[in-house]
Amino acid sequence: MYFLQALESILISLYSNTIKLIICRDININYLKGKRKQPDSLLSSFNVYSTIQFPTRIHNNSTCAIDNIINDRIKNENHSICPFINGLPDYDAQIITIHNITPQNQTDILKLEENLINTL
Repeated sequence: MYFLQALESILISLYSNTIKLIICRDININYLKGKRKQPDSLLSSFNVYSTIQFPTRIHNNSTCAIDNIINDRIKNENHSICPFINGLPDYDAQIITIHNITPQNQTDILKLEENLINTL
């Protein structure tokens, strides 16, 4: 419950019609086990969606997908996501490639990161 409240607070502070929002985070909700109704509802209210549909960790015959990339499909519609198997015993990485995007000013990105950290 606290996580969803914190996520909503972050989305309220970051979301704008002019920003192409992408959040990469270990959200500790296993998207492979169907525990996604509440977070998906919250995300869709900001027009952003979970994009990871594959295991981010395989360990002792079990799989989970708790790392996720949350993306605005309309503003970042031309994208691809794939796993990056890194060989480490913890979680594998995910790679999102946004095609045909113009990077923002680096200062703007740092301000967004600072706001996100201060919100948590």
